Amino acid sequence: MEPTQFSEKGQMRDGWGWGWGGRDAGDVPDSKACDREWWLKSGAQKLRDAVNQRPNVGVAKNVILFVGDGMGVSTVTAMRILKGQKEGYSGEEYQLHMEKMPYTGLVKTYNTNQQTPDSAGTATAFLSGVKTRAGVLGVDDRVEKGDCTYLEEGSLETMVDWALAEGIHADEDRVMNSINISSVAGYS
Repeated sequence: MEPTQFSEKGQMRDGWGWGWGGRDAGDVPDSKACDREWWLKSGAQKLRDAVNQRPNVGVAKNVILFVGDGMGVSTVTAMRILKGQKEGYSGEEYQLHMEKMPYTGLVKTYNTNQQTPDSAGTATAFLSGVKTRAGVLGVDDRVEKGDCTYLEEGSLETMVDWALAEGIHADEDRVMNSINISSVAGYS
């Protein structure tokens, strides 16, 4: 792979990009314009925008859960820097589309019986709120992989169950067609 080529203005010549990134016009200045005053004004404006953000108190028509399986803060940082550099900037000042969403939640998921988690146990945790063992889906820690002794007592309700109980439609076809264990946990 050849090193990245920059023009005199600092713009990349290869124009490579992902669908993850994006910036508003004027959001990221040319490197020569990144002076103290710009950073202070930019930071103050972002703080004002955050303070003035009003919560949406309406009832959601749809809920979409974005799951970056295995994607921690360091992965997002690396993606932001690379995308910013590919756009011709230093990278750190770049902002991904997902970082512009008004609300973000981070979830620390892990299995109760091993250090490196698997998708079945972690999906169960974020969809039900209960941590469990690796290799089991939709059940609590009492159920061991391959042993159905506590299956009935250990079964967990998930966000999908809660939605259905409230009369909210859950689009099982779209979820199930995603062919991912994280999605399947909602229906286990």
